[in-house]
Amino acid sequence: MTGAAAIPLRALAQSGEDWAERKKRTNVRGLDIAYYEVGSGDPIIFLHGNPTSSYLWRNVIPHLEHLGRCIAPDMIGLGDSDPLP
Repeated sequence: MTGAAAIPLRALAQSGEDWAERKKRTNVRGLDIAYYEVGSGDPIIFLHGNPTSSYLWRNVIPHLEHLGRCIAPDMIGLGDSDPLP
């Protein structure tokens, strides 16, 4: 592969610990939401299902981050976000 789509495998296989360390947090109505963010430009939002987390997107985002600002939140109660109230 060549060009923007050529991404070394080591860049794709992030450990869960590495992924968690790179997450940011924001507070919404008193609850912390963790999210992974990379890139710049128009936002591309990656939503996971239940009972997963943003880690689901770890091998997809590196292929798309050159297209815009990739944001993968952990839904409340899942991943590194606060538990449900």
